[in-house]
Amino acid sequence: MTKEVKKFEKIEVRIKEYLSHSQFRVFNTGREAYIKAYIYGYVFVSKYMKFGSKIHDVLEHRKAVDKDGRIALEIEPRGQRREVIMLSMIGGVPIYVKMDVVYKSRTGYGIRDVKTSLNGWTQKMADRSKQLTFYAAVLAKEKNIPINKIRLWVDCLETSESKAGKIHLTGRKQIIETSRTQDDVDILIPEIRYAWVEIGKIINKLIKKQI
Repeated sequence: MTKEVKKFEKIEVRIKEYLSHSQFRVFNTGREAYIKAYIYGYVFVSKYMKFGSKIHDVLEHRKAVDKDGRIALEIEPRGQRREVIMLSMIGGVPIYVKMDVVYKSRTGYGIRDVKTSLNGWTQKMADRSKQLTFYAAVLAKEKNIPINKIRLWVDCLETSESKAGKIHLTGRKQIIETSRTQDDVDILIPEIRYAWVEIGKIINKLIKKQI
């Protein structure tokens, strides 16, 4: 194998040497899905995902380009820090997170996760969201604070779909508060370790096929 090929493998194959929630979620849908998305670069994007990404861009840059953007800016206030990126070792696994909004006040830290949804979110969905557990675990580790001191919110911006299939914001928003404990992280750790180890096996197997 040439040095050029090895360089390609390091960049493409180990996915920047960390585990994100997106990787974790795709891996749990199936190994083939993971290989297609993270090894061969297939992008799985629906119109709902595209719309959600557009709204996130509007909120990050605070610049509206259409009516939906203006609505988003009206109902979702400016956060102290948007698109906060952190990388931390959780259970011996390098975990990468990109959080929509992080707040700091005299009483502690808060994380706000913005979603767009046709059907809305429920309290159970917020309480069971492993994405929020990822976020809280990393922030607690990096700030050296108890995880149960971090406040978590899901801001769900309601959408509607026209007969023509166009998606728009309705202007209504759900705010759901949830929390995490160290027990939640302890339950998640074996899952992320398993995913990390198995992803490594997938990659090593693919590398051996190329040699």
